[in-house]
Amino acid sequence: MAKYKVESFSSNTKDNGNGYLNIYVHCKLINSSGNPTFREYRVSPDDRHRELDVLDSLLASGFGYAVSTGAKVEISEYKERMYLLLTLPSESGSQHFQVTGERIK
Repeated sequence: MAKYKVESFSSNTKDNGNGYLNIYVHCKLINSSGNPTFREYRVSPDDRHRELDVLDSLLASGFGYAVSTGAKVEISEYKERMYLLLTLPSESGSQHFQVTGERIK
């Protein structure tokens, strides 16, 4: 998994164009070489994370903690299955998540 410092983060919930609400995550990430990249991910509820508001809170908490403390996030994309593998920091340590989603920018 690639590790990134999170410089900024925001998310919003909107229709994905097919009548379903998804979470759109916008973030400015800094890689290990110090190079910035802007990313946008689309995340949808699934069997692991059925409640959209709980999933949004999980993402906001982890990315927000990374912004405020300088802790790193880890993001890996499994494109064939449309999964994102995330390691998000928290006060109690790193938490690993698999969510249904994809990078769109």
